[in-house]
Amino acid sequence: MFLRNLGLPTLLVAGVALGATACSGGLDQATAPAGGAPEASSPRGQAARFRAGLEVGTAPVGAIVPVHLVLEGDVPAKLNGIQGYVRFDARTLEFVGVDDDRGTLVIANDRVPGEVRFVALKLPKLDAHAAVLAFRVKADGYARGVRFDLEEAATADDQVFGSAATFVREAALAAVEPATPSKAEWEQKLIGLGYKADGQGGARALAFSGDGFVYGDVNLSNSISVADVVPVANTSVGLGNVPDSTANRDVVLAGNVRPVNGADGTTVGFNDPCPPGVECTSVAPFRETGKGSITVADLSQIAIEAAGGDASVVGEAIAKVRTFNDTTVIAAGTYTAATCPLSCDWNRSTGGRLIILDGIVRIAGGAVLNIRPGVRIEGRSPSVGATTRTSALFIDRDAQIFAQGDYTAPIVMSCTAPAAGDPAPNGVGQRYKGCWGGLAIVGSAPINYGGVGLAAAPDIAGRNPGGGGLQRLLEGTGGTPVGGGAFIDTLLFGGNNADDNSGTLRYLRIEYAGRVLTALGSNNELNGITLGGVGRGTTIEYIQIHAGLDDGYELFGGNVNARYLYLTANSDDDFDWSFGWTGSTQFVIVQKDSLDGDKGFEGDNSEGSGTATPGGAALTNDFNVTPRTNGPLYNFTMIGKPNPSVSEGAAPANSVNDLAHIRRGNRSQIANVIAIGWRTMADFDDAATCANTADDPEFRNSAFGGWGTAANLGNSDGSDPVCFRGSTEGALLTNAAVANDTAFTLATYRNQLRKPFDKLAPDFRPIASGNTAADSVLIKKAPAAPPSGNTFITPTTFVGAVAPAGNPANNLAWYMGWTRGWTTATQP
Repeated sequence: MFLRNLGLPTLLVAGVALGATACSGGLDQATAPAGGAPEASSPRGQAARFRAGLEVGTAPVGAIVPVHLVLEGDVPAKLNGIQGYVRFDARTLEFVGVDDDRGTLVIANDRVPGEVRFVALKLPKLDAHAAVLAFRVKADGYARGVRFDLEEAATADDQVFGSAATFVREAALAAVEPATPSKAEWEQKLIGLGYKADGQGGARALAFSGDGFVYGDVNLSNSISVADVVPVANTSVGLGNVPDSTANRDVVLAGNVRPVNGADGTTVGFNDPCPPGVECTSVAPFRETGKGSITVADLSQIAIEAAGGDASVVGEAIAKVRTFNDTTVIAAGTYTAATCPLSCDWNRSTGGRLIILDGIVRIAGGAVLNIRPGVRIEGRSPSVGATTRTSALFIDRDAQIFAQGDYTAPIVMSCTAPAAGDPAPNGVGQRYKGCWGGLAIVGSAPINYGGVGLAAAPDIAGRNPGGGGLQRLLEGTGGTPVGGGAFIDTLLFGGNNADDNSGTLRYLRIEYAGRVLTALGSNNELNGITLGGVGRGTTIEYIQIHAGLDDGYELFGGNVNARYLYLTANSDDDFDWSFGWTGSTQFVIVQKDSLDGDKGFEGDNSEGSGTATPGGAALTNDFNVTPRTNGPLYNFTMIGKPNPSVSEGAAPANSVNDLAHIRRGNRSQIANVIAIGWRTMADFDDAATCANTADDPEFRNSAFGGWGTAANLGNSDGSDPVCFRGSTEGALLTNAAVANDTAFTLATYRNQLRKPFDKLAPDFRPIASGNTAADSVLIKKAPAAPPSGNTFITPTTFVGAVAPAGNPANNLAWYMGWTRGWTTATQP
């Protein structure tokens, strides 16, 4: 992995004379962590042996008083950065600035009353008096309300400290002239201390140029300089946004360089479970435990490189692929283990980075399709090139797909950009919703409604041992593909193997799918991902489905689990499940296209016509067949439209509608949801949906922000069932036993999420503090525990799909860094 000698420049420091620091004896609030023992180390740091605290000067009311951050005891020789909080009584003190004339970069954030969060950096090491902050005295006795909380301290040689014994004491300190330098002023000060100006390059040539390819190059300028140091410092204390919509800035990936990781000790990047910046277990088998945060440990190392040193990871290539030098075309057809193109291994070097699907490509006959990080797959749009076929990727019951992207290099499945003369609704070169079919996977897990005239599911390649179980034809197939080609009437799904394994999907983006593939009609299209009878042996996590013409993520039976789904700008429903799906799903974000979007959830037990036994009598709309759809859904953040009572522009007939449509016998439990901006929150239909017993479907521990004076809770369409919690949607959602919050407006809730309606760089994290008591519902909301006996859904301390932002925020949410933003549904 990236191990190099660390060379640091000797920086010229302009210092000021310090006054005497003898204790006055009037105040000595020296404290140790609770219990008098060293505090447990944070995820990014160990407990420190040194002490870090505050010396508070003396001044009359109305005057400026200095507060020094002081380091003492066994301070590491290379300690060059520290961040933390100065907390104080806002009735007695007012923050006014920092001493910027000490050769130390000090960035402070005082947005929260009674609190200054700051970071201090100096190379090669911090002074004993590491930073000076200035306050105006508003009342006597101000020192008694002051305390210091250490967040993190970092050294040049990669020691990170997450806790230390702290103290506060009064001292005689020299007067200070407070300043509040701008970003540009800080950059000039650092240049004067020997840091590189932007464009001067780092200590050596960078691995790649521009566009977020290099760790530390936050402003994407092909150099590591003061222009990277200051934004990271700002972000570490919450003054910079993560994610950031600035076109020429990438703090999330380029700025997140610590911890180094490299779980196998040799590589960082493709197929490494622990790339730089994320939090991972320390022993094998290595696994990721969090996306990390932007802190002084990152700042320390980027500053070393910007000052001419050589910090590990900083300046190295990020394993992100955005250019495609090789193209391979895969002809339409069915491919088996013996005939699969490129030996079913679509990677960055063998066969190129760009794979073109020239029609419907079906993987079957024991084939295992491997797609490597950074690969882009594009389905032909209709009439592009010599063929007229539409395109899709099918994985059959006797095949598997392992599409395993990386956090820094997701796999992308999209369509080809239309050329001149092609039917392109948005113009030449502009992709559009439904310009290809999408990804469809079928398996041998149980379903509850078979196809009429179909025998029991066979055992194919040992995937359905002994055979048996219902099977049916996958929606979107059946008939001749539009534009010609072989019939696809044999894409059947279902069986008896609940543990069936269709492979792994991880760090995958699917865009513009949902095209009608066959001549059977407009209601026979695929979705972004279509899953039929897929079993719980399959792994699905870290998936974005963007701008689908139909549903984003649709499940037809089976019991596959999923987590970390990001569903954006899909025209119909974002999460749709039916035919006896009994898996679990947790951590899902939905963000609708205000001009073209329908429902968030749509859940059925069964639908249409079929048979309850193999080869049995045909049934129509039997909503009580088993296994009953009851898959639990936990921790969703569902964003509708900024004003759901208004239709923006010339909106299509398909417009943002109900948050959830639960019907046709579905008994799913839904919990820990944050939902804002929907015309109505719930529509429960059909008598079979509720038995007036405790296993009826319900929302629990959720928060609903509608429009007008309160959430518009129910869709009064006259077909509501009588359920255990009530006979109307409003009664179901407001029943005290389910602990929902329903009496808040859209305006109230949208102010409790950081940027929920931002499409280029959205931030769905609840704001942790700083709101009034009336506006802090989402932070205070207690989540529901996982269902009894469910081992997939994990306990959380929060509702919604992402953990709250720190205040101010520098933690990274799971969707940041690998997903795409958008302006309209078809434009990035």
